[in-house]
Amino acid sequence: MSTTYTPATKKRGENWILKNYVLRPFTMDAADAVVAAEMVQCDEIVGVHFDTFPPIKIDHQQATRRFQEAGKRLHLLKIGESRKF
Repeated sequence: MSTTYTPATKKRGENWILKNYVLRPFTMDAADAVVAAEMVQCDEIVGVHFDTFPPIKIDHQQATRRFQEAGKRLHLLKIGESRKF
């Protein structure tokens, strides 16, 4: 599945709801992202806008481990990489 904003996409509060996907339009660290994923009952998480400049560089292993410990799966795609879900 490709996730793209379309006019059929609904906005609820500060979340963009795309079928079973929720996009949070702000930056957070892995710990906050786990909390957000729990709030919206999401088990598959796609990290975005990480490692694009020094202040938002992340430790991939640590972030992945935090999600695994919460029973969730974090997907960290490389720039230009695509994946079907």
